[in-house]
Parts: sequence; C-alpha cells; structure tokens
Amino acid sequence: MGSQCCFITALDWLSVLLAACPQVQNKSSTEHHHQFPKATFKMNIVRDFRIVRLIAALEQDIKNAEELLDYIDGELSHCRDEEKESAFRRMRPIVLQALDQKEFMRDKLKADLEELKDMFCTTTRSTR
Repeated sequence: MGSQCCFITALDWLSVLLAACPQVQNKSSTEHHHQFPKATFKMNIVRDFRIVRLIAALEQDIKNAEELLDYIDGELSHCRDEEKESAFRRMRPIVLQALDQKEFMRDKLKADLEELKDMFCTTTRSTR
C-alpha cells in the first residue's frame, strides 16, 4: 500500500515538473552568455541551480517507481485473483510510462546542469 501512495505522489510530482520545466528546457548557452549582462547571468545561474533539487527529487521518484514495479511484478507472479491480476496488468504500463518520463526529464535536466556549469566556468575565466 505504501508503494502505491509513493506512486501517486510521483505522478503528482511529474506533472509539477513538466509544468515547471519548459522554461529550463528552452535555455541555451548563447542566450545566457552573449545576450545578458554579467549581473543578470549570475542571477540566472543562482535561480537555475534549483535544477539540482529537481534532479534529486526525480531520482527519488524513479526509485519509488522502480520499487512499485517490483511490487507489481511480485504480485503478478503469484496472483490467483483474476480481478486483482487484471488491475496490476493495467497498472504496470502506466508505471513504466511514468518511469520513462522521469528518466527522460532527469537526463535532460542533468544535461542542462552540465551546460550551466560550462557557461559558468567560461564566464568566470573570461572575467579574470
């Protein structure tokens, strides 16, 4: 039962992240480095390092979804109730889809974070 509660929380988190992330996904290094003054650039870096917390939350949600998949697979392996088995079979692809979306978002945010680190290092070197 606890795993199912985590899954509901994970889906809620995913919708929040998907709503919040288009502004992060659309940023490019040239946009920050060449068009904005240094003060604005530094402010954007501080704001964007929230990505680290989002990545950590996604990794926890991924772990929860993997645990839920293990639970579903375990139930399916010894389930004798047709209704219950049918419910778990319907639930499994939903969990897999949510897991895939979370892994994609985590990988995208990690790439964005690396881009930000590269931009920050470039800006720091150019101001010395």
